[in-house]
Amino acid sequence: MNEKKTLDSVLFLGIPLERRCGVSKAQLEMADALRQEGIKVDHLSGWPNKREHNFSSNNGNSQSFNGLESFLKFATKEGLSYDILHSHSWAWAPMSRLDSEGIADLKKHFDGGVVHTFHSYLPSEEKAQRDILPHVDGIIHLTPQGESTFCDIFRDSPQYFSRISVLPNLVTIVQPNEKTVNEIQEKISPSGERVILYVGRISQEKGTHLLAEAYNKIRKLYPETRLVFVGDENSSGNGEISVLKEHLGIDNQNVSFAGWVDEITVAAYQEATRRTGGIQFAPSNYESFNLAISKALAISCPIAISYIPTLRGIYNLDETTPYGVAIKDVSVDGIVQAFSFFVENPELVAERTASGKTGIINKYSPQKVANQYIDVYNELL
Repeated sequence: MNEKKTLDSVLFLGIPLERRCGVSKAQLEMADALRQEGIKVDHLSGWPNKREHNFSSNNGNSQSFNGLESFLKFATKEGLSYDILHSHSWAWAPMSRLDSEGIADLKKHFDGGVVHTFHSYLPSEEKAQRDILPHVDGIIHLTPQGESTFCDIFRDSPQYFSRISVLPNLVTIVQPNEKTVNEIQEKISPSGERVILYVGRISQEKGTHLLAEAYNKIRKLYPETRLVFVGDENSSGNGEISVLKEHLGIDNQNVSFAGWVDEITVAAYQEATRRTGGIQFAPSNYESFNLAISKALAISCPIAISYIPTLRGIYNLDETTPYGVAIKDVSVDGIVQAFSFFVENPELVAERTASGKTGIINKYSPQKVANQYIDVYNELL
């Protein structure tokens, strides 16, 4: 009888890590948490259907490869081995080819179990997700609502349902530098204006266009209000920021675009927003978890989030004390109503924010979540 293997090493597969945002941020933070538990974690990253793959090792070394075949030759030469291959989101379904052969090659080469996390359920990603599933031994959804969405989309493939685990992202708490917070507060609220903050990718699916249109209405009701976008526009090249500026009026001096900033600067924007009596909005149409909102709560910044299935559970939106203001109707008027509720109910919002901070810190601590993932990995050894 063979002895059960000991979990020693994991290879994360996902999108490029350089920007440390979205799915890549979730990967990097999970890798750090797993390392704290004694697990070696390497990364292999790349965009869908692109041949270039970037490898970064547990000890910080990095190297690029022109195609998966080159990486596998390198892995053989270096004697790399992994107990688990963990693919994140849809990017690693096509690999370097237009089908799922790549993930099958990795699985065969390393003789490891394959885990796949669904970070998104967008219709445009369904084919890539469907391609990878035959090669997957374990499936992770971030919320029970995400699992339900999966079971509905893939109801013609019930053979995958027994492989599902529901595990959250972890939430790290970042304490910003006081000097940076003061500088940002002066910049985004020069005359003491209340700030509406958005953090994340700028695209229609994230609700940024609705937020821009809603802001024009909000300013008529609450003139001493400013709108701040932190994050990049959609990589599709559709000029999302230009479209937003058209919604807002090109010369609107009460709106600012910070672009991409590092994690500690994001925390500084969130803390500065809190000090202005402001709030961070997440008016998404599609969302699996939203780390940016969770991190805002963790440092006591109030939040307003879409009342969509995946977010309702995480942020207790159906409970007596939700963690924020629910955007019940993801529309221009719905956003305006959510902001009005926030302004007119400060004590209730403060109670919700405090409850949310406690809930997020308790439920999504790095050590707690990392050990949940280790349990899933061990089941596949």
